[in-house]
Amino acid sequence: MKHRLDLRLAAIIISITAGILIVFTVINIVTNHYHIAMYQQQSSGHSGMDELNYHLEQAQMQSIILTCLLSIAIASIIGIYVARRISAPLVQMKRAAEMMTQGDWDVRVAAGGYDEIAGLGASLNELAVQLQKQEQLRRNMTQDIAHELRTPP
Repeated sequence: MKHRLDLRLAAIIISITAGILIVFTVINIVTNHYHIAMYQQQSSGHSGMDELNYHLEQAQMQSIILTCLLSIAIASIIGIYVARRISAPLVQMKRAAEMMTQGDWDVRVAAGGYDEIAGLGASLNELAVQLQKQEQLRRNMTQDIAHELRTPP
């Protein structure tokens, strides 16, 4: 199986985001439970308040967990999108380089922008131009040598 850069980048982004959200969720649940338990101890003796506190704690936990799950889902979608946007030019350059190794020097990559990836694309395009020139020089030299060998002095 081929290793896909976009999937690895997405996994990294999603893992980091999910990890942060899970830590936040656990901390939030533990602190809410602690404060509600502390409130129940301080207000002991009120019979109707225990049930109200229980329902309040359950509502808070459900909303925190739902928020965490929805945040992870949104982070996953955004992570996959960002990873594909970052890796798409690199995948295109890899394909172009593979085509060049097979002798197709007419291939070019779209090198838009001013970042390092655009610079790499421009360098790859320049490499293709230079390879085309070298191939044409080699052919011309071979034809000249063959002509000279066929032509008597």
